[in-house]
Amino acid sequence: MVKLMSTIQDKDGILISQKNSEASKPQSQENKTNNPHNIKAHRQRLKSIRKATTWLCKTFPDSFSWEQPKPLKRNIQHDIYATLAKVEAEHDNQPSKTLIRNALNYYTGRYAYLKATLSQTHRTDLQGKEAEEICQAHKDYAQVLLQQKQAARKKLKEKHKTIEKSKS
Repeated sequence: MVKLMSTIQDKDGILISQKNSEASKPQSQENKTNNPHNIKAHRQRLKSIRKATTWLCKTFPDSFSWEQPKPLKRNIQHDIYATLAKVEAEHDNQPSKTLIRNALNYYTGRYAYLKATLSQTHRTDLQGKEAEEICQAHKDYAQVLLQQKQAARKKLKEKHKTIEKSKS
């Protein structure tokens, strides 16, 4: 346990309150990544998210596609939740709401989806119809995310090259 002290001061720097609290020390990043149980849990979680994403693609083929993703209507998860009860009879292995939310995050964070957000003018609903226009702020954010993904890919490639050179 680590003791933390927080102070609150007014605009003139005069001490208003002081509070002592205890917080558990966070596990080091090295221990988290080297722990085989965490890696196994991460792989299992990713597998279930991919399975839920595949379920979305099969259940709503007009709006979800791996090959040609379309920008989705904002807050589309509410439409999905509303149709869960109707779809339940057709699909036995229906994912939970949490898993659907995670699958939506995974799907919308993909490189192809972000590229589609930049190239399209409108978002689509569950039936594949145009729902709303994509505002410029959302396109700008998609561009930032794409640049971050490209930088991360480049960094990873350089890391692999360094590892390969050190093995030689």
